[in-house]
Amino acid sequence: MKSAAKETGLLTPRFALITNVFELIDFAKLNGFPFIIKPIDSAGAVGIDVIKDKKDFDEWVRLKEQIRDEPIQFIVEEYISAPIIVVDGLMMSGNIIVSTVSSYQGSCLDRAKKQVALGLLQEKYESELYQKAQKYAKQLISAMPHINSYNSFHMELLSPAVLLLLSPLASYITGSGVDVAGGLNG
Repeated sequence: MKSAAKETGLLTPRFALITNVFELIDFAKLNGFPFIIKPIDSAGAVGIDVIKDKKDFDEWVRLKEQIRDEPIQFIVEEYISAPIIVVDGLMMSGNIIVSTVSSYQGSCLDRAKKQVALGLLQEKYESELYQKAQKYAKQLISAMPHINSYNSFHMELLSPAVLLLLSPLASYITGSGVDVAGGLNG
C-alpha cells in the first residue's frame, strides 16, 4: 500500500524495506533521526522500535547482531509525531464501497510498549479532516491493483496540521500479514 501511495504522488513518510544492517545504516545517513523500525511480519505495533539517536541505533544493531541466524527483514520509516487518523472500509475493484474515519485516542505504540488503552473516536462527516481522509483513501485505493471481490482495508494516516500522510507501518488490505493478489503489502 505504501509503495502505491508514493507512486501515486500521495504524501508518505520516507521509508524503505531493509534486509541487512548496511541498508539500515544507509537509511540513517540519508534521513537522519528519529525513525521507526518494525519487523515486516508483525502487527499491532508489536516489535516496533523508535530509534531517536545514534545511541539507540547502536544499541538496536548490537541486539540484532545477537540473533544473526535469523533473516533480517524490516520496514524503516522516518518518525513523525502526529495524531493518527484511521480509515477502515470495504472496497471492490478499486472503489470504496463503505468506509469510516476515526481518530486514535492513544497510540498503537503506547499500547504495545506501555500496555495502555487505545480507542477510536469517529470523525464527523462534515469535518475537514473526514473529507481529506476520504479523498486520500479514494486516491490510494483506486491506484492499487484491482481485486474483483470485496476486501476490507485499514489505513492509518498521520495528520500534522491539515496534511495527511500515509503511515506505512500500519496500512494493509484484509489484515496484517495477508498478501491478497500478491504484492499488496509492499
